[in-house]
Amino acid sequence: MQLCARCHQIQKTCCQGTSIILSQGDVRRITQATGNNDFYRLEYHPDLSYLATYAYDPNWEKYVVLPGGRMRQLKMDERSRDCIFLGNQGCVLASDIRPLMCRLYPYTYNEFGMIGLVLNEDLICPLHALQAGETVLDMLALPHTQADPWRKMYYAELRSEYLERVAGSQQVCTG
Repeated sequence: MQLCARCHQIQKTCCQGTSIILSQGDVRRITQATGNNDFYRLEYHPDLSYLATYAYDPNWEKYVVLPGGRMRQLKMDERSRDCIFLGNQGCVLASDIRPLMCRLYPYTYNEFGMIGLVLNEDLICPLHALQAGETVLDMLALPHTQADPWRKMYYAELRSEYLERVAGSQQVCTG
């Protein structure tokens, strides 16, 4: 059984209480697959100081914080704080439809490359559920070579949207 399925059966998962930042590409893919576009919201964050913890990712804030201090986030159930796509057996979205940020977990990364795994107290993966000799990557079936193209895609989408915003604001200023 895959680690994500094991995890869902025994503890809180990364799909609960986690802010998932969506690119416009994520929105397009999920909307096309589900026929629904009511799965995200533009969330206002009055205090963005926590973004300083993303020091390993110098462009993260400018890419994900939209005008007015909002971020495009996957909706969570108001009561349980579960991702709205979390079902009884885990994520109900097909792997190739899931948000890129979800596909990349538990890797840390930035625009320039893969950094490593989140292997500290923030790692939600149930390491205690691994069998002797198994690693998180073995159980997730997520080798670096598969994750890196997703990272590149995620940043290409975030960067493209950012550049469109910058170009649009320059046109307004000169127009």
